[in-house]
Amino acid sequence: MLFERPEIPLALPERATFRCAFALPEDFGHWSGEAFGDRPSDTADRRATVEEQPNGLVLDDGTASAPIALVHVGGGEFRLQGWTDERSLHLDRHRRVARFIIRTGSSWQVTERETTPLPASHR
Repeated sequence: MLFERPEIPLALPERATFRCAFALPEDFGHWSGEAFGDRPSDTADRRATVEEQPNGLVLDDGTASAPIALVHVGGGEFRLQGWTDERSLHLDRHRRVARFIIRTGSSWQVTERETTPLPASHR
């Protein structure tokens, strides 16, 4: 069973603290039911950023025609707008780590990448 936790809105000052850049695993945005590394092409990462826009935070990996809106589900964890919680992104601002989470049934797989905060002028 796939879940979609409700949005927990972030206050405007808190939203800005999640802005960062990181290496996004190539297969994170592919809905396939496969775990990280199950496909030969899954070894490549690409640069992505979490940016602040007037309506909220977005994930921009440079491949989509527009950045993908992020829905905060609590504790710094986000799902992609329109997706279930099967795949989510947890941004740990204190450790400067992005965790990419894939849930399949009752099992989880987590892949981590370091994050770099974006300067205030990078908007």
